[in-house]
Amino acid sequence: AAAVGVFLFNPESDWRAVRRRCGKNYVTALLLFHPMVCIHIIGHFHCDGPFVVAGGRRRRVLASDYAVSCDGAIWHLYAAYAGLMLAAFVVGAPLAALAALRRNRPAGRVAPPSELAKLDGALASLTQRYTPQFWWFEAVAVLVRLLFGGLTVIFVPNAPALRVALCLFGVSAYLWFTAAFRPVARASSHVVESLAYAMLWFLALYATVSE
Repeated sequence: AAAVGVFLFNPESDWRAVRRRCGKNYVTALLLFHPMVCIHIIGHFHCDGPFVVAGGRRRRVLASDYAVSCDGAIWHLYAAYAGLMLAAFVVGAPLAALAALRRNRPAGRVAPPSELAKLDGALASLTQRYTPQFWWFEAVAVLVRLLFGGLTVIFVPNAPALRVALCLFGVSAYLWFTAAFRPVARASSHVVESLAYAMLWFLALYATVSE
């Protein structure tokens, strides 16, 4: 829609250039909002309980809203939809982008950055921050963000301490790898990113101690 708007207001614009620019901005915006959307999707599977209610019945409730039961037909209906979004958006979108980038980098062939940027198109923004051999590293960053976004709730729903420990392990491994191999191309970006993930590390450590 943005590309069409630009083209209508400026008919002399290069349509392909406008489309590439808008596509790049769309991928950047999607990357920014991806963790937030994932938190809401994963949150549907985060239930507490079971608690004993009237009549001696046991009931599980949604952690974010105890008025919502996790045992009713409505919750299971939404769970089916959330599961579809989990597969398509939370996991599927990053894997699809990774597969598309990998396809542009056949084994044994080294292409110049300008050619790779042209081949990657709108996805080029996912690789430009990293050195050529670590073009895939944004997928690792997405995984670490998903750990903090509650991805482990699906696998260990009743072990909050273990979930926090997994977050601590994930960000520790990330910090060690970035310090050892320097996948981020610019030194200033490397420092800023390391400080940001160090803050996450201390946050996970504090949660572990307080737990």
